[in-house]
Amino acid sequence: MVLYGHMNITIIIHSENPDKLRKIFTLINKRGDKINFNLQLHAKNYTPWDFEDIKNQIVSFKEYNAFLTEKPINSSIVELISKTKTKEILILDEDCDKITMKHWDIDNFNLLYCEKNDFLKFNLDTKYQTVKWFIIDILTQKNQKTITYNDNSIDYKRYVDKLWSPLIKEKIIYIDGGLGDHIMALPLLEKIGKDVYVSCKYEFVYDFLPIKGFVHWNDDLYGGYSRFVYEYGSANNSPTIIDAFFEMYGYTRDNNDILKYNGKREPNPEIQTNKKIALICTSAAKIHGIDSNKDWKDIRWFKLVHELQKRNYYVIQVGSKGDNQIPNVDHKFLDKPLANLASLIDQCNLWLSVDTFFHHFASAIKPTVGICLTPFYNDHAKHFGVLYIEKDCGKNYHNRRWWLDLQQPERKECMDLITVDDVLKKLI
Repeated sequence: MVLYGHMNITIIIHSENPDKLRKIFTLINKRGDKINFNLQLHAKNYTPWDFEDIKNQIVSFKEYNAFLTEKPINSSIVELISKTKTKEILILDEDCDKITMKHWDIDNFNLLYCEKNDFLKFNLDTKYQTVKWFIIDILTQKNQKTITYNDNSIDYKRYVDKLWSPLIKEKIIYIDGGLGDHIMALPLLEKIGKDVYVSCKYEFVYDFLPIKGFVHWNDDLYGGYSRFVYEYGSANNSPTIIDAFFEMYGYTRDNNDILKYNGKREPNPEIQTNKKIALICTSAAKIHGIDSNKDWKDIRWFKLVHELQKRNYYVIQVGSKGDNQIPNVDHKFLDKPLANLASLIDQCNLWLSVDTFFHHFASAIKPTVGICLTPFYNDHAKHFGVLYIEKDCGKNYHNRRWWLDLQQPERKECMDLITVDDVLKKLI
């Protein structure tokens, strides 16, 4: 079959053997439509650019990306697909012996040709050790029908074990990361929650949603599919983390898909005051026991609390007992259930936070009274209605803005440039 017109297809290959890669290139070259193909290639255990003939094949594609990887084969393929910009994809196993261009072909398990967006809607089980069984699993989900094939492999046993569970026919959304990331998945789950199962670390965040069911985080067969929103968002330059959740699972976000926490509220009778209430959250979560680069200096919080109290605010520190403690606040409201925290946010006149869980949670409840102190280039973690204070340290790390704190020391330099006066001017 020869494809005509302006069709653009990306070929996805994870290679661990240069001779097998050569054979795949030979198959591709035999077709009369190579001009339609882009290439996304990962190589493991060898460097393809070291071979002149392989290098020449790579650069002969219309567009190409070829990188080394240490990831297991199917995790590697999912990553390549996440970086793909074309509508259609063609996944090729290294053992592929012929190339057919039939959508969702159920007769050839060494390749898969389909639309990228349709592919993303399925559970991508990267724990299979071979591409063949990864594809068989997806075809089973697509056709809601068991595929009869047995090669007596570990992957075959994994597949058969999964067939005993009704979850083989269900869509599972995997939420990795901390509480803040769980909050930013709310718009997607508000939209599709009743139709999906969710595998996540903090199920209580979604207590109010009509989720179809939860899958235990550590379940070997169904406990998530290792899809990290930061990795996807970085690869695709997604506008925000919320958008990345939609894109990663193949859903379209519209104007109604906004960040809003509709969970229950519980009153806090211990807080009695006639003053305006200001909430402060001083610390972002630690990573590997190391303070976040998004934290602000403690002494500045101390001074800011004093200035707020002079302006007739009743200042309450929210967050965790593990956070840096500010001794001069009027009340400490730490490690409280979400229902109580939500009620307090409803009640407050002002909240101030660094970029942490509380920033996202408060933005989902009362964004227009919020001020967030944030590193420069952190736009993917911002929310409409919140006032952001940020300073540029002069070091451009825009291409790493999705990366973790440990890989962004410039964040701390940006935070250290923010002064108490910068915050007080915004209050006026």
